[in-house]
Amino acid sequence: MFYRVNIVRYAPENRDAVLAFMESMRGEMSQIDGLKSVTIIETAPGQAHGFAGYESEAHAEAAVPIVQKIMGGMAQWMTAPPEMNMGHMMWSL
Repeated sequence: MFYRVNIVRYAPENRDAVLAFMESMRGEMSQIDGLKSVTIIETAPGQAHGFAGYESEAHAEAAVPIVQKIMGGMAQWMTAPPEMNMGHMMWSL
């Protein structure tokens, strides 16, 4: 498995708008080849970590255009540029 981890910061009062936007992208994301799962956790008011698991690094790279579209769509609510990291699964339980 290969993962993309994004940290997004947004104005807390825009939480519902961020969630509505993510929900609007559900259909498009579900069509991404090799995408196994997406989980977003709220780590603090106005901060969320997104974890996207892919079958392979190639699948994650192929998904970059939709990831950029999502990040661009959320830009209006972001209070800082997103932090993006990617890597192979090291360990799992």
